[in-house]
Amino acid sequence: MSSKTKNREVAYTRAIQICQNLARPTVYELIGGQILLPRKEEGASLRPRPLVLLPVVDEPSAGAVKAVAKIETTFVAIQSTLDPEGDPQIEFTVLSPENGETTRHGKLRGWCDRAHRIFLVPDNLGNEDTSVCFQFDKGLRKAPQPWADQADCSRGLALAKTLLLATDGEGADKRHG
Repeated sequence: MSSKTKNREVAYTRAIQICQNLARPTVYELIGGQILLPRKEEGASLRPRPLVLLPVVDEPSAGAVKAVAKIETTFVAIQSTLDPEGDPQIEFTVLSPENGETTRHGKLRGWCDRAHRIFLVPDNLGNEDTSVCFQFDKGLRKAPQPWADQADCSRGLALAKTLLLATDGEGADKRHG
């Protein structure tokens, strides 16, 4: 097996682990490793649109982008890479249906508030100019900027990264407080 193939497999496995860690604190349950559906106890009146967490090694394909508009389901693509120092990084891309088209918000990072709620926020170092933030709250919804200042922003980014990369189940358990 080539080094490139091995690296892609490790990145994909890490992306699946992030999906699982992200699923635990939401009102969803993990089905087949990717699809999240409302838990039965949440009731039909609270049913959000279906949400798919999609572990990826590369950017979401054109087919995935077309599928979002066609099936009217929001996809959150989760990609794990290594920075130049070899530390794992997490990047999210939200693909959501809007008026028969797909809206794409890329270069997002995980952020966690003191109540351990998970948000997706713009990567200030990324190339995309977006100020849209999202919160996992009975679905994925747009939210205002969740941090108060730069120190709070840094704290929340570090906490989310730690929780989402946890491999022993501990990270997800700590989010419930």
